[in-house]
Amino acid sequence: MPDPAHVRVWLDQSGVHRTEAAFIDFIDGKVKLLKTNGAKIDVPIAALSPADQAVAYKLKGLTPPAALVADVSGPATEPPLDAPTTVGIDQ
Repeated sequence: MPDPAHVRVWLDQSGVHRTEAAFIDFIDGKVKLLKTNGAKIDVPIAALSPADQAVAYKLKGLTPPAALVADVSGPATEPPLDAPTTVGIDQ
């Protein structure tokens, strides 16, 4: 199970599908997440919302692509990385 302090809500491109999970890694175009039920999943980076793509780059220690940063430069709609969440899991 992931440390609750590292769990956040990850959204897909549509904003409809979401999952609560902790970031494990970002490699080979896939974001590896550890869900609150202990399952590990690999999500293609392109399937995530622009904001979550930027988060994945930053958590990996990489600079997000300029186009991605421009997409998320508006007001934040996501909770901070350290904010606890209680939203259900679709995936």
